[in-house]
Amino acid sequence: MGKGDERMNNNVVPEVQCSVCHRPHTTENHDIFCKYLQSQNPPELVDHPAHYGGEDNPYEHVKVAEALGWNFNAFIYNCTRYLWRVGKKDGNPTLQDLKKARWYLDREIQRLEKHP
Repeated sequence: MGKGDERMNNNVVPEVQCSVCHRPHTTENHDIFCKYLQSQNPPELVDHPAHYGGEDNPYEHVKVAEALGWNFNAFIYNCTRYLWRVGKKDGNPTLQDLKKARWYLDREIQRLEKHP
């Protein structure tokens, strides 16, 4: 067996998604490392949380919502907020976020049907 043959013997760790940072990685202990880093530098959960885009992201939900005028309608704002974060907020199943978005969208539709 030649030197380069080790790579062909499934010795390469496949890329998987980290349950903490939600990024792909190839390190077996990446989740543990991310948890340690978060304990040292807790994530921002109030002003610009990552699951809505984060402060440095020009497409953070609140910035886009303000630019498009969604912030003047609570139903549309909340609907888009839940769609924005689908699959990004720890502990929130995708289906739950989609149902919340649908609930707000249904409320806006009901409002418009009553007062066109």
